[in-house]
Amino acid sequence: MTLKIERNSDGRTIGRVRSEHLEKLKKQTGVKGASIVFDMECVTLVDLEVVRFLNACEKSGIELIHC
Repeated sequence: MTLKIERNSDGRTIGRVRSEHLEKLKKQTGVKGASIVFDMECVTLVDLEVVRFLNACEKSGIELIHC
């Protein structure tokens, strides 16, 4: 799965997770028996639907780090 990572005008790396990425994320997190960790260190921008999705993931036992 590829999410958009780019550099802004001051050279900082920013990562974006948008609602259009959710279907791919849902497929990846639906694997039974998998231990899943989302490392959010390079993610600096998410939209509201992604926040809701990540909240549901955390409630279901998926670990979020570097938030």
